[in-house]
Amino acid sequence: LGSPGPTKGIRTDYIDAHDAIRIAKEFGEVKPHNTYLLGYSLGGGLALMLAGVGHDVKAVAAVSPTVA
Repeated sequence: LGSPGPTKGIRTDYIDAHDAIRIAKEFGEVKPHNTYLLGYSLGGGLALMLAGVGHDVKAVAAVSPTVA
């Protein structure tokens, strides 16, 4: 995950990332119980937000996570 955009559109970024994870799991690209998220800046904040919603995320690496 990564986003160069402003936090103003964070809800849209969150929804997009949430849908991407769901679709990847549906198509078998991601093992349901082996999900790891990596993000930097706004993407790091999104990774932390997504992990907190019960996506069966095992680990998050968030580098300079910012969400304002």
